[in-house]
Amino acid sequence: MRMKINLSTISLAVILIGVFLATFQFFYNRSLWHDEAALARNLVGMDLLRLLKPLKHEQSAPIGFLIVEKLALGLFGKNEYALRLFPLLSFFVSIPLFYLFLTRLLVGRTVASISTAIFSINRNLLDYATEVKQYSVDVVWTLMIGYLSLTLKWRNRSALWAYAAVVFWVKNRKYGYLYLCLFPIGTHLILSGLKIYPFAEKFLLYAAPLMIFVFTSGLVVLFEFAKKQSPGCPAWP
Repeated sequence: MRMKINLSTISLAVILIGVFLATFQFFYNRSLWHDEAALARNLVGMDLLRLLKPLKHEQSAPIGFLIVEKLALGLFGKNEYALRLFPLLSFFVSIPLFYLFLTRLLVGRTVASISTAIFSINRNLLDYATEVKQYSVDVVWTLMIGYLSLTLKWRNRSALWAYAAVVFWVKNRKYGYLYLCLFPIGTHLILSGLKIYPFAEKFLLYAAPLMIFVFTSGLVVLFEFAKKQSPGCPAWP
């Protein structure tokens, strides 16, 4: 019991270190690197409606992310702190969300605490926490979808599909990672549902749409690969 308390305390201390490091980086206010600067030029130089169209300087970002960033610029002024505030807050939210996700996976609290501590000091996540990019927000969306898939009762999981659909539309279509996240979640929902409904009905309601989903995602990957190999190849519509 004493060891368990000590490990939990150590894990909490490490988590606080991760929060401190992210906060320190935020106030250190380093210079924007190339991709950040290019995206910042779009955010500063375009109005909200223009951001809904394809961006300049070879940039691409989720619609929801662009809207929040634009609102932050309007509230806090045109500066790096305003641009980095949303990614930083997303990093803070992702830490307890990661812990909750692990506990829903029936992982022990001690293991969940240690894993969350490692999560909070991950170098890539700390970098994303203060980048003017959407990656920190991507982590929150992914964890949220996974957590809801394990939390909602089966008869209420239609809400999860609606939530996932909203995420898909506010995310950029080029992000193949979203397909990778939704595929195992959809498989989990199907296997859970087979315990309640007859197989035929469950196939028509869930398996068939999932097969269409996988086929469509394969086409997206194929088009993106072809576009990279042949610059003249038309983009995915």
